[in-house]
Amino acid sequence: MTKLRYEAAAAARLAAGLGGRKRGELLEMLRPVFSRTEPWIQAAKYVGAVMSDLPKRNGWTIARYVGDRTPDRTQRLLNRAAWDGFAAMAVVRGFAVAGLDQAAGRLGQRRGLAGPSPGWCAVPGARARSRWPYG
Repeated sequence: MTKLRYEAAAAARLAAGLGGRKRGELLEMLRPVFSRTEPWIQAAKYVGAVMSDLPKRNGWTIARYVGDRTPDRTQRLLNRAAWDGFAAMAVVRGFAVAGLDQAAGRLGQRRGLAGPSPGWCAVPGARARSRWPYG
């Protein structure tokens, strides 16, 4: 029984490390959509708070989670900061599609199938458009 606990704990640590690396990759890809460094740093904090296990997500709980005294910085990010929202959506969409393609390729390798073809999509009958419309 204790061996299973150790294996589960090791798997959780590995998954947490992978999640942190993937979040870092995504945030680096999002860096060019911000005109200044400060909003990008605040966006990284905001993403961390949104991805956390906060039971209640509002301006004050997010501010406390990221270490701000008030929610002003996050509100400024969401309401007034200069960043390209459409470019950010395209980056996130491309990141998600790439992750789905990798997962499908690994699943296909385990089952002895070829990897996904270009334009493959996880939704039956649909085709992925990773560069549309803002990429």
